Amino acid sequence: MKKEDFYRNARHDLPGPLAGVRIIDATTAWAGPMASCLLADYGADVIRVAMPGDEGLPWQPFIGGTTRSFAEETINRNKRSVAIDLRRSEGVEAFLALVTSADVVVENFKPGTFAGWGIGYDDCRKVKQDIVYLSVSGWGQFGPESQRPGYDPGALAHSGWMALNGEKDGSPSKAPTFLADDLSGLHGALAVLAALRHRDATGEGQHVDVSLLDSIIYQSNGYLTLGATGDSLERWGSEVRVCAPTNCYECSDGHVFMALILDSHWVRLTE
Repeated sequence: MKKEDFYRNARHDLPGPLAGVRIIDATTAWAGPMASCLLADYGADVIRVAMPGDEGLPWQPFIGGTTRSFAEETINRNKRSVAIDLRRSEGVEAFLALVTSADVVVENFKPGTFAGWGIGYDDCRKVKQDIVYLSVSGWGQFGPESQRPGYDPGALAHSGWMALNGEKDGSPSKAPTFLADDLSGLHGALAVLAALRHRDATGEGQHVDVSLLDSIIYQSNGYLTLGATGDSLERWGSEVRVCAPTNCYECSDGHVFMALILDSHWVRLTE
């Protein structure tokens, strides 16, 4: 099939599937903004609330010789924005006024921060009874680790993921991208969709708890089960323990990755 055949009946005149859904995005760093970014990509009206002086993600390199960060342009695309100081009483009033016309609030500050400012889930429920309130954090809204700051590399290390990543004779290694952040953003967006469906069916809002640690463990391909059964988990580098030969091999003009997943692949290779 050709690309033009696949898209022959595409409806480019339609709005996104989340058109009409309004989201208040009071997030920072990467995980929280990723959740609202995904929802914005599907057509939701996302209003990003930035604190005065918030520089977003001013990480280099900048785009095309400008002062626009590649990270900021990536994670906050398709969003409107407004500056509100959430630590001041007039800022709290302005934020809650936005909530009255919203379907979803997304925040990723340390648990208890927004409640302390008067804009937590219970505060938002008072002005919008059926609000869906997504909280993304490093370690969850409760438990012994909940008050620790949480960032992507820490979640990768704490989960054991880094211990499994890297070459056999090398050191533990993190992912080249913000894997825990991206996954928790994805889980958060999916949870928001589920909560909106529940709201539409029952009229009830929800407080959704998503953590970086839970998200990276959930996506660990069964290794949690293996560890619980006593399996000695090891680093395999680019090899795969259940199929061989599978590895990245050095060749005269660079590297090539070969993966033989099925027995039939081995037969074809030997032929």
